[in-house]
Amino acid sequence: MTPEPAPRVIRVSAAVIVDGDRLLLVRKQGTTAFMQPGGKPEPGENGAETLSRELEEELGVRVPAAELRPLGEFTADAANEPGFLVVADCFEADLHGQEPVATAEIEELRWVSRIEAEADDLEIAPLARTYFFPDASTITPADPYRLEHATPDPETYMALRAAAGMHPRSLEGARVGLPNTWHGAVVRHADEIVGMGRVVGDGGCFFQIVDICVHPEHQGRGLGKRIMADLVAAIRERTPPGSYVSLIADGEAHRLYEQFGFAPTAPASIGMYWRP
Repeated sequence: MTPEPAPRVIRVSAAVIVDGDRLLLVRKQGTTAFMQPGGKPEPGENGAETLSRELEEELGVRVPAAELRPLGEFTADAANEPGFLVVADCFEADLHGQEPVATAEIEELRWVSRIEAEADDLEIAPLARTYFFPDASTITPADPYRLEHATPDPETYMALRAAAGMHPRSLEGARVGLPNTWHGAVVRHADEIVGMGRVVGDGGCFFQIVDICVHPEHQGRGLGKRIMADLVAAIRERTPPGSYVSLIADGEAHRLYEQFGFAPTAPASIGMYWRP
């Protein structure tokens, strides 16, 4: 079976700006969907710096990067680019009384309540609709899970693999291997790590996705897909052209990986392994 084309990834920074029970959304010129203010990074910018710049360009408000409160990384279908995923670094932004004005490519801005968001005639980007509408005047995301770029400590790593039913690794091996992770992602629920994934490799030619797992108590919530989207985004952004990326699909996990463009190597080749 030929896998579906891999979803392409758009990396952005996005603001969560609330006034009571309303969320600030904007609509760009030539589009129909309302979304959170923000945009794509320029070379050398981190997520907060990107958003600080975009807020001034799009809304005419100044919020220093150091004053933005990180909420985590969130993934959703792109509103205006079919077949793309948005991976957004989201931040709470306090305008300190500044009045936002639609400038640059912004055609319209609107404060939207949860009731208005549920109206059929208002098109809202999946990222905002899924995660960020205030409830009872809180700006805490509706999603209780937070993705971070990190690797777990060796003990947490071992415990999570065991809980997910994965083949055991030695604690000694974990202590040596985890610091050599090329890119890592963990998902937290409150302060507990409940999911993880890593990319390992030589940094130039060969990379392998490993350790994709979610604690059984938190499975069925799309966390594995969120982790994969983050790893794939990092690979697309940071690897040289022609890099080879591989993974081993256990059980039915191939259904997830096929969504990101991975295909079986057989019959052209056969994956092999050796446990010394």
